[in-house]
Parts: sequence; C-alpha cells; structure tokens
Amino acid sequence: MAAGQQFNKQMKKELNQIYNWIGGKEAIQKSASWIDKYNPHNGKILYRIIDSTTRDVHKAITIAQKNYSSWSDIPPPERGKIIQNIGLHMKENLHYLSTVFAIETGKPIK
Repeated sequence: MAAGQQFNKQMKKELNQIYNWIGGKEAIQKSASWIDKYNPHNGKILYRIIDSTTRDVHKAITIAQKNYSSWSDIPPPERGKIIQNIGLHMKENLHYLSTVFAIETGKPIK
C-alpha cells in the first residue's frame, strides 16, 4: 500500500468529523450540518468539517476576547518561547503535516 493510501486510511479513522476548537477544547454540537472536504486528486471525501453557525463564531470570539488578557499578561519573552515551541512541534511532525497538506491540495510531496 502506498504511503499516501495508508495515510488516507489512518486519517479517515482519526479525522472523520472535525468540530470547532473553542476555548482549548473540541466544541461538539449535537445537531449540525457538515461540509465535506474532498480530495482534489481522486474526488473522494477526506473528512467532514462542522458548518459553523453565527452563534458558534460569536462564542469563539467571546472566549478568545476573555483569554486575550491572560495571554497579554505573559511577558513577551515567555510568549516567544511558547510560539517557538509550537514551531518545534510542527518541525517534529513535518512529515505528517506535509502529507495532510498534500492530500488536501491534491499535490505530491516533494
């Protein structure tokens, strides 16, 4: 099985449905409509993304505004370390991320 096919199979297990991420956790809505994300290479559904409502967006904005002050209270050098750590995690997972982007865009991994 090719790496892309194997990854696609694993991705279906992990990312069947993607909900909003609000306030540091997955916000699961009981009744929702979905947007299908298709693989542009073969036309098959990769996963489904929640179709956010205006209420979902306002909830996310409200929580983000509340959390902004706590982020602002962190000294800039410490915030820089947090952001740098995110970048390091992205580098550690470069193969996974590049595979996701390749499948989502239908382009090969170079």
